[in-house]
Amino acid sequence: LIPEPQPPHKTLYHNPYTFDYVEITQIKPFKTFSSPTDISLDSWDIPAPPNGMFFNLCPKEKYPYQQDEKTKDILYYKRKFFRERQIKNVSLWSNKKIIKVTNVSIKEFCKRPYVTFQGTRSDNSDFNFSEADFPLINQSDIKTLINWLKSYRDKNPDYVTALLRLRQYAMELIIDFSFDREICKEIPDKIAQKPDILPCEQKTAPGTLIKRPHKSIIFSSNNQTVLMKLSEKHLFPTKMLEQLITLVKHHEDTELRRSVIDELTWMLNFREWIMDLKTKIIKP
Repeated sequence: LIPEPQPPHKTLYHNPYTFDYVEITQIKPFKTFSSPTDISLDSWDIPAPPNGMFFNLCPKEKYPYQQDEKTKDILYYKRKFFRERQIKNVSLWSNKKIIKVTNVSIKEFCKRPYVTFQGTRSDNSDFNFSEADFPLINQSDIKTLINWLKSYRDKNPDYVTALLRLRQYAMELIIDFSFDREICKEIPDKIAQKPDILPCEQKTAPGTLIKRPHKSIIFSSNNQTVLMKLSEKHLFPTKMLEQLITLVKHHEDTELRRSVIDELTWMLNFREWIMDLKTKIIKP
């Protein structure tokens, strides 16, 4: 029997105890907004899609999937797979780049194939995870593995299968985050949400930052002083975010200014990462 679905958790990470498709309301990293210390060795902190466990439901499945009786047994398998094959006793997340892949293999769970990966990171630590762990790793690893597999897929038929499954997961990731204003443009028939720009009643200069009740930026728009909640940064165009970074650079609260700039800069790099990922999964 298939258990009754539970209400979805409001989180950026998948919930293996529900069959519901989770809607997300903001984009944030798993650990930090800070930029990589050394871009040649470290990766940006890219969050996992909340519905990552549903990728590859059917060979031609469209996302978000439409649940019906035909997919319930597959959903049950997915839930069981993620619960029983995830590595839970160690932390798989890392901001260190993958520099070497030593093994890609196809295994089976309940007579269905899944892929495992092994290799080394830039700090000489080893990694070992499977597609059941995709939602638990820094998603920067996904693009790295796609690039590696594209270069070596002619050497091993397992690499072709692994590349296919990574691409399916990557498409789920892109669609999950398509509520972002810029990423939305990459999805057919998807309409971008409009930001909630609130008038500022206080006589405050543009570029002022507010901590409470919501971390916000005050700026000028159409001869009005308005404010933007930082949690809604994904609803603003890239050019606007770049202008806001410049605008807040002289705010007197150094710590607050640094945190806001880090968050906006991270958002811009997240978008760039997603767009590049889309290019990587479409190209043959």
